[in-house]
Amino acid sequence: ERSQINKGSLHKNAMGTIFLKSRPLSKASNYISERIIRYVARSGKPLLLRNAVNDFMTSNDSYIRNNNVSSVLCLPLKHHKRKTMHGVIYIENRRIIDAFSKKSIEILTLLCGQITISMEQAVLFRVLQSAKKNAEHAGKRMRLLLEMLPQIVWTIDISGKICYGNKKFIDYIGYSPSENAENFFRKVIHPDDIELTLREYKSSVKNISSFTVEHRARGSDGTFRWFLTRCSPL
Repeated sequence: ERSQINKGSLHKNAMGTIFLKSRPLSKASNYISERIIRYVARSGKPLLLRNAVNDFMTSNDSYIRNNNVSSVLCLPLKHHKRKTMHGVIYIENRRIIDAFSKKSIEILTLLCGQITISMEQAVLFRVLQSAKKNAEHAGKRMRLLLEMLPQIVWTIDISGKICYGNKKFIDYIGYSPSENAENFFRKVIHPDDIELTLREYKSSVKNISSFTVEHRARGSDGTFRWFLTRCSPL
């Protein structure tokens, strides 16, 4: 391939600032053409300079002039269906005028698409990881608060299984249940109150709504005590 690329750099857009090897672009004028990078970053359009030192756009660019850059190809890193810029790819040749062939441009354009997809996936992965950590921390804080409450608190997951009970809950019934909520109700709720309890519970699940019911629940000592139970969907 006749292009004989002398320099290639990947410049990533981070929080609105384009960086080159951890240096702000504005402080990298000795390493790259800031004017070209900023033009492509703003316009989102590819730029091909066949004779950079004589091109009207870059003929007075100090980097291009001082380094006698002949050819430049700068391509945006963005999704073809979205406008978000992820960065640019900058490639220059200091020896050959019109160094980049049509074939090489096509290959590099395809490469830009693949790089953009990889960058988007990497960003999505970091977002999901951060959300997961935040959710875990929030869950731990919530459980700590629930353990401090004087009330009995327990939760049911979307499958209808009991997935959490605070210390007050476990101390009262005498064990940590991990069973279907309806089965649990039948074991713990007084026979005279079970029909009302199940009716309110099933209606709540069907309509994704809250309910309040008064019923008697058996403790670990076998004694039934009256409770006012409030359930709300999360």
